[in-house]
Amino acid sequence: VNIDVKPGSDPNPINVKSKGLTPVAVLSGIFFDAKNINVNSVLFAGASPQKSAFEDVNDDGLDDLVLHFDTRSLNLSAKSTEAVLTGSLHDGSLIKGSDSIKMLQVSEKQSVISRLMRFLAAMVYSVITLWE
Repeated sequence: VNIDVKPGSDPNPINVKSKGLTPVAVLSGIFFDAKNINVNSVLFAGASPQKSAFEDVNDDGLDDLVLHFDTRSLNLSAKSTEAVLTGSLHDGSLIKGSDSIKMLQVSEKQSVISRLMRFLAAMVYSVITLWE
């Protein structure tokens, strides 16, 4: 099946230290209806969904299944580049899909904050210098 981790986002950043939920959409298509998925059978990176809903996330007029997973429960390493979803349909058929991901490291977030702080410090210094 086709899945989209964090619909609308690319390259699908995931920070496993996050206390939030990671959305994953199972996309319906001409030959596949996501409404046939047994939600209780689904695992994404080893985690069960916390909630689910049907929504057309890719504007093709078909309802997709959007599942939300506890981010800290995902079995992903710092080097993971792909995450896999498995499950079954109501008729017992097995499904599997994968999507690329980009693991965020805490150091990456800190470096962004550090750059912002340096920028703000430079701006304050410039303003002070202009007033002198």
